[in-house]
Amino acid sequence: INDVSSKSQIRYFGALAEFNFDLGKIKQAELLYKSGIEIAQKNSDETDKAWINAAKILYLLNDGKLIEAKKYLELIEKLKSNNSLSINTLDLSVTKAVIAGFEGDTSKSKEYFDIAEKDLVKNFNNDKPNTYFLRFWQSKVALFQKDYEKLKSISEKYLDVAKKYNSKDSLLLIYINLTKAYLGTGNLSKAKEAINRSIELLETKR
Repeated sequence: INDVSSKSQIRYFGALAEFNFDLGKIKQAELLYKSGIEIAQKNSDETDKAWINAAKILYLLNDGKLIEAKKYLELIEKLKSNNSLSINTLDLSVTKAVIAGFEGDTSKSKEYFDIAEKDLVKNFNNDKPNTYFLRFWQSKVALFQKDYEKLKSISEKYLDVAKKYNSKDSLLLIYINLTKAYLGTGNLSKAKEAINRSIELLETKR
């Protein structure tokens, strides 16, 4: 891709990073993201820098860096209001839901996740990448809040999608989350089944 514009390269690396992140391939996503950032830093176009930094919010949230993530969110919302940056409403709703969830505002988090859920059906027809994206972050917030009933419900939905597409990378994470959910709700037999499936998936990766 060396023969294309820096703007196209930034979009290319950003899109690939987001796709890998949604599939649970965190390390691969981080490498792709860093490649996009390096190009963006050399580019004087502020919109390009903001576009790639939109992805950075989720990496910051994944590391629990709320203050930094909120700063990037403010920048992105400002650019979006000026029509200087295009970011879909589902991404924005999920980002706000995660921040609210990590800050302990359960009702606000639920409100934004509900908006994202409706958006997923209405505007994205429950497509694979956006469904993965939503379920991944719903699971993460539920686990953070130690709401094991919710984690169980979300993980079971997430599992149905992963099985449908035979997404082995996502299945491992889902079964680990299900193990935690079943333990948290006192269902030891189900927890044992889930951890055994996790072990089987790990064995196949060796």
